[in-house]
Amino acid sequence: MLPESKLFFKRLGARLRQIRKEHGWTVDDMQVRGVTSKHWQQMETGRSINVKTLLRACQALGVSAAFLVGDLDAGIYKELPLPLPRKKPKTRRKRRPESAEPETHA
Repeated sequence: MLPESKLFFKRLGARLRQIRKEHGWTVDDMQVRGVTSKHWQQMETGRSINVKTLLRACQALGVSAAFLVGDLDAGIYKELPLPLPRKKPKTRRKRRPESAEPETHA
């Protein structure tokens, strides 16, 4: 896993915990909402999850995916060097076909 994604999932876990606590729910309450308490604890501690699990967490909290993950990736991407410009391939000039008869000048 990339270090950047670890930070993303740590932030996601913190947001999951924050929203759960705003509702006044315990980790055990999340089981009634469709996610086992063990799995919820793992998510809150920053364990990586797939999209299906993310959507299940959204449903359990009653929020959209955009709301849940919005801005969690801010500032975590390393700046990558820009690719070098590609050189255009040289185009060959078409040769004029040589005529079978030599030109005569009169």
